[in-house]
Amino acid sequence: MDGKRHFRDCCKTLELDCDNLFQLGKCSVAVSGRLRHRFDFQKRKKSQIFAVCYVEKENVYVAWNLKVKKAAKKSMFSVKWSDVDRFLCNTAPSTSKAIEYQGWGEEIVHVFTPEMIPQFLKRYCGGCA
Repeated sequence: MDGKRHFRDCCKTLELDCDNLFQLGKCSVAVSGRLRHRFDFQKRKKSQIFAVCYVEKENVYVAWNLKVKKAAKKSMFSVKWSDVDRFLCNTAPSTSKAIEYQGWGEEIVHVFTPEMIPQFLKRYCGGCA
């Protein structure tokens, strides 16, 4: 499955401008028990509200909110695989994690399957069209 294309198609169906709302990427590997993905903040548009990474191996999407204070110039986004696995076992639709270092606050990381894209888009982008 082409996960990026599928996400774009779902946006188009809901009449959302994918490129203006999302910094979309994909990855296929985990490093040291973490999913890490680099989104160049210099290529980010002010209108983008989420960095969304399609994880090919697991056929799942992970999204980070770009409107939180610490995300403004952040290029590296990550989450523990154990937190992603917890979602895949149907125990949590999102997870909170420390921002970069313990004590720097928390951020919410959203995890969703291809079937859940419309639900994610309606919930977080319902008024964005």
